[in-house]
Amino acid sequence: PQTTPIPLHMPSIKIIYFDIAGRAEAARLALTIGDVPFEDVRVKKEEFAEMKTSGKLPMGSLPVIEVDGKMVCQSSAILNYTGKLAGLYPSDPFDGMKVEEVRGCLEDIGQMIFATFAIQDLDEKIAKRKELVDGKMGEK
Repeated sequence: PQTTPIPLHMPSIKIIYFDIAGRAEAARLALTIGDVPFEDVRVKKEEFAEMKTSGKLPMGSLPVIEVDGKMVCQSSAILNYTGKLAGLYPSDPFDGMKVEEVRGCLEDIGQMIFATFAIQDLDEKIAKRKELVDGKMGEK
């Protein structure tokens, strides 16, 4: 399928997130694969707290992308933008919708798994994750 054309002027980009893969990793990978230069800003919890209380973050959360000095939050929006910028996103609207369908399914699965992270009892955690594999995730 045809992909979105890469712009002639490459903006100045910063991906700002914690020093983990998490919600920013797919955008980092898209930019890397597309050979799009960007600054990978990794913040510590203390820095995040200061950024949040100072009002520097849209919606008070990470990740954010800064494009030519303008900040945008929400990992889905960031991934959509970086995928297009890197030439990885289809130009056909239907193909783009299929990409968003897969991305949405992966996000749903991730949320189900993430919900088990807080379970302290190992046997209970294993049982809940097995339940996901045997049931809920199979239903999606």
